[in-house]
Amino acid sequence: MLTLHRSFLIDHLQDETGTGAGRSSNTAIVYYFFDIRTQTTVYNAVTSLLRQICYHRVPLPSYLTMRWDERESSGENSRHPTLSEVVSDFLSLIPLFSNVFILIDGLDECQNLADLVSPLHRLASSTCRLFLASRPALRELPMLQDASNLNISVDSMNQPDLTLYLQSYRKRRPELMKIMSTESVPSIFDQLIQVSKGRYVYCGIVSVRVGLFFC
Repeated sequence: MLTLHRSFLIDHLQDETGTGAGRSSNTAIVYYFFDIRTQTTVYNAVTSLLRQICYHRVPLPSYLTMRWDERESSGENSRHPTLSEVVSDFLSLIPLFSNVFILIDGLDECQNLADLVSPLHRLASSTCRLFLASRPALRELPMLQDASNLNISVDSMNQPDLTLYLQSYRKRRPELMKIMSTESVPSIFDQLIQVSKGRYVYCGIVSVRVGLFFC
């Protein structure tokens, strides 16, 4: 559901700023999603943001391309830029835009969150607009204390879709159709949706287990 919110927010920003496919604008919108399954690092995240903002700025400023050429032409001493250098490269591009929006989702799934503190502080201190999405567990972190908070709950939003899912699952299992009377279905579904707190996976697992138990 957070992915849906992120997609909606990006679409909204693109509509409001006139960016997106086939449209030119002096606004850059970049985003990154931390996914615990891929175990991406903070370095991966920041370099991804840098690549995206560079895509919005063609041709690139000469000072930036010269800096990159110097790093690559060092022969045996050539090296990848440090995390701090990547952040500096990103920050150097921000003044070239009217607006820069950065969206970082799945903050709670970042594997080395401590490494993200300094880059986030530097980005937040610039003129860009930074949007962070996370589960509530990170709300009390010192680095987020001064941030504006918006609580997004998926409980009520997902209820209609979860009801349709459960109805579809019940119809696919004739045995469940016999066990669950038409009159009892709304009450059973309401209880399951309430306990699931809007989580599709939870509803899916419970539905399958009920089906295996009775069928």
